[in-house]
Amino acid sequence: MRRTFTAIATIAILLVFTSSYNSYDVSVDINSFAPNFEISKLGNHFKLSETRGNYVIVNFWTSDYAEARIRNIHYDRFFKSIGKNLSFISVNFDDSDNMFKELVRTDGLSEVSQFYEKDGMESEVYKRYRLKSGMNSYLLDKDGKILAINPTQQQLTKYFCQ
Repeated sequence: MRRTFTAIATIAILLVFTSSYNSYDVSVDINSFAPNFEISKLGNHFKLSETRGNYVIVNFWTSDYAEARIRNIHYDRFFKSIGKNLSFISVNFDDSDNMFKELVRTDGLSEVSQFYEKDGMESEVYKRYRLKSGMNSYLLDKDGKILAINPTQQQLTKYFCQ
């Protein structure tokens, strides 16, 4: 009887812990650590955790979300003007790789920092960053902690131009 109770209790505890675990249950709030992700294109591989030691702007965008596309252009230009101690990574979730490439060309973006996520809104990075309600951008400190969400020009100037 005692063994049965112990076995049932052990199974119940395991079920509680495994059912409550969600691999995407990571905070993407200010002062939390940004979820790591990896993305590749044409032999170029990017892993967020490899940017430790630099500030990072992580931008997520689609062509149909104008605000995120405009932010992407501003961040790309800001990165080109600063360069040192700052990394910039931009991930696009459009349905078409060709559309993405054309937008990078049309908007005059640096191809090095622009990545296309072929799995779009079904991708791991999309889920980890909980982008359901819209695209966001994150300013990360040298340890990968989120300093700002959708940082403004004033916030970027505060961190990098003083």
